[in-house]
Amino acid sequence: MGTVGAPATSPRDGEVVMTRADSTAAAWWRALPLTRVVRVEGAPLRDLADHVDPLPSDAPAPLFFCADNAAVASASTLTDAVVAAVEQAAIELIPLVVPGTDSPGDHSSLVRDAARARAVDLARSSAHFGPYLAHLAAARASARPPRTDTFSRETRLTGAARVVAQAHGRDGAVVILDVPADAPSRDVAAAAEWLCRTGVGVWLTGDGAMDVDRCPAYRVDVPAAPTDVATIVDRFRPASYPPVVGHPHAASAAEDRLYRLLSAREWATGRGHNQVVRLSEIGRPFTVDVVWARERIAVEIDGPEHRSRHRFSDDRSRDNLLQTRGWMVLRFTNDDVLTDHESVVATIEQAVHRRRAKGTPT
Repeated sequence: MGTVGAPATSPRDGEVVMTRADSTAAAWWRALPLTRVVRVEGAPLRDLADHVDPLPSDAPAPLFFCADNAAVASASTLTDAVVAAVEQAAIELIPLVVPGTDSPGDHSSLVRDAARARAVDLARSSAHFGPYLAHLAAARASARPPRTDTFSRETRLTGAARVVAQAHGRDGAVVILDVPADAPSRDVAAAAEWLCRTGVGVWLTGDGAMDVDRCPAYRVDVPAAPTDVATIVDRFRPASYPPVVGHPHAASAAEDRLYRLLSAREWATGRGHNQVVRLSEIGRPFTVDVVWARERIAVEIDGPEHRSRHRFSDDRSRDNLLQTRGWMVLRFTNDDVLTDHESVVATIEQAVHRRRAKGTPT
């Protein structure tokens, strides 16, 4: 069994760094192969998901998939479920690959046809398969689920994984597949090997993965995620993935709404979405929803999971660290952004103007 760990990074104490996570932040991400199916032992899915916040810069683009008993009924059903999940992630992320595919409020045939044309044009100078990329772009532009019988499973998986990887700025993608107990190991192995041959890395975890003994095992040691802290696999099921640095999380309606609201305001320039912040040598890097680095303003959008005891305490500790270094921290709930957005935007605007009037904090 292979063993990999997660050495810590070491910026200067007190330094604030706004960047992607360092490649050394999680060595196990680059130690596990993508060319064959492996089992991950020593860390459950939640701990692995918590450890991609932030995602190391040299890691493949991850998609966490929590298989239920229906999905693992056979090799075919599991394959279909994973392909559908990767394809859905690609549809959510395709605006980062094909500009102009996202047009809220206008899902007309003209918008759809324009999205198709842009996708075909982009594919001519890339590794994407034009007809399938256009298929995804049209699904996003029309806000309708794509037909699953237009392209083969092989084409769908390969094409969707390519979109997911490119959206994250990575060379490849990996599915971290959580296998339930008592899942038929032969069917899981057959599905995982097909997925791996076709276009994605496959790492198996969960109680049922231990029975898939025809693939090598790697032990991964990462800190345990507190039981009442919501990771991305708790927030989004059955499939989830980390946010792309610089953009709202594609599956978060609140983050997307705030992004669109701020994009329409001239004063809101200079911000960054889902930026990684590192405050000290011994502190763990973390992701902030919206940041004005020059003005030192951090905006967080809290879902229901932030009301948990551990998460609330962690949020307050993070806020205190930011504030002692001259940052202003503004927190809003998902409901605030979705139902009272005018008040939210007004509060942020006042903070930005106030900081700019006083000059850049030191």
